[in-house]
Amino acid sequence: MQREDSYGDNPKSESVLDNVVASVLPQCSTMDLRNDPRFTNSNVIEKRLAAFSGLAIVAAITAGLAVDMYLHGITEGVQLVSFAGAVEIIGLLAMSSILFMSLTAALVFIYQAYFTHRLMTAGPSGFELASGFYLHDVAVRWRHFAVRCIVLALPMLLFATGCMLYARLSRYEAGTIVGRVEIHPVAVITLLLFTAGALVLHSIAGKHDRLFEQEYAKRAAREGTADSGRPLLGNPFWR
Repeated sequence: MQREDSYGDNPKSESVLDNVVASVLPQCSTMDLRNDPRFTNSNVIEKRLAAFSGLAIVAAITAGLAVDMYLHGITEGVQLVSFAGAVEIIGLLAMSSILFMSLTAALVFIYQAYFTHRLMTAGPSGFELASGFYLHDVAVRWRHFAVRCIVLALPMLLFATGCMLYARLSRYEAGTIVGRVEIHPVAVITLLLFTAGALVLHSIAGKHDRLFEQEYAKRAAREGTADSGRPLLGNPFWR
């Protein structure tokens, strides 16, 4: 069934707000709606997009934490020439990177899920259109970049939190002069613990990444064998 543009044909049905918006925004159109029963069936693209939707939520939460650090984590009167001031500046730079990576990841996941679902419901060839968009080189590169951003943002969030805590604790703890640098023992221990935690998170992510690459390499090897498209029927038990 073709879409009927009856609303725009009758000027009386348009309000003043509609006319103002139409004069400011560029002309646009929406896709046709077709009641195709194939749209209700699940497919592999929807399952992958469901996983990316969860990552988009994580990216949004991480971005919110970074913004909260900006608003409440910065101490007053930062002394750039001190060790505590240098640590706080490093934490601010790390938090800026986290904010950028989190917003980039959220934008990529939301846009790709939105446009993929639109193409999937575009008509009888919707799955082919969605597959072409999902597997396009540009979409694949940005999607992988967004995942890398999330993987790096979580350990960096822990490290940046340790930097901010060091700056806070250095305000209320008596320092010890080591050489020409004033060091605060409790703050240093806190920073080292959070840094170690960030390294552990990064190590966990790296182990999962290497394990996935190993298993994915087996897939490429199996596809080159006979009956790769029918793994169950390829077993002699089923013959």
